[in-house]
Amino acid sequence: MRNLIKFTPKIYAEQFLSGEIYMNSLSYFWTEGFENQKDYLEGSYGVIDLAHLRNLPDDLTDTLDKGIVVIADAYKYCNLCCLYRLDIDERNKVIRLPAPAIDDFGDHAIIILDENKFVSRIAKQMKKNTEWKYLLGDVNYRKEINDDVKSRIYFKSINTIKVDSICDGRKSLRSRDCFDKVEKFSYQHEWRLCLLKDYNDSMPYTLKIGDISDIAIIVRTKELRKIMLEMYQNYSIGEVLAQREAYQGNISRREFREAIYDIDDKSYIAFSIG
Repeated sequence: MRNLIKFTPKIYAEQFLSGEIYMNSLSYFWTEGFENQKDYLEGSYGVIDLAHLRNLPDDLTDTLDKGIVVIADAYKYCNLCCLYRLDIDERNKVIRLPAPAIDDFGDHAIIILDENKFVSRIAKQMKKNTEWKYLLGDVNYRKEINDDVKSRIYFKSINTIKVDSICDGRKSLRSRDCFDKVEKFSYQHEWRLCLLKDYNDSMPYTLKIGDISDIAIIVRTKELRKIMLEMYQNYSIGEVLAQREAYQGNISRREFREAIYDIDDKSYIAFSIG
């Protein structure tokens, strides 16, 4: 069992409850937002292992830790809505409450009381835009490719390159997509909605699904933990195994990833030396 929670300032909480889902471009999170929102690896398309790299200076490849992360430039055309997934163990009556760092995401929280109805309303609206692609579900948290290196310096290219110029194309990539993030963000337990419209636009978008006040409530973030324990009386606080659900949408994860690549294979690369 689980609840989805949107953390946001109050003014946007009222907007969300009215069914207006504000979605930033994925590229917003490369450089914007506050520190715990920024992720220069957001939109990773894959990892190129050292053995598959080519056409790079020897003095660079000799200093790389393990490989290069490829971040697809076309992910800037993908819009995101990000929520927190609160996991609940009904059998053992244990609830995992959000880490204190989550409070930085907003002074108000919208608790989605019925995830299935929430998802159904998104799906209903998306049927009106049959050429648009959307996918929603849980984020996966992966160890960094160089997680065993104690001291390192990170780099991300300023300009984009063609992926085929430094490896043998897509077949050389260990797959990543917009549902993959590095482990340091795992405390966010993120669930997200990813939207790809049928035109290339990196501006924010508001998806209107209709009023959701019948399936959601707004609370002050500082009161959230108390309210959750009141909702789940006789539950103890502790660690809970991730209550994951299947991805839903009108396209698979693989197809969504390939749709991004088909727009444009220009990418940024990121790597570290240490």
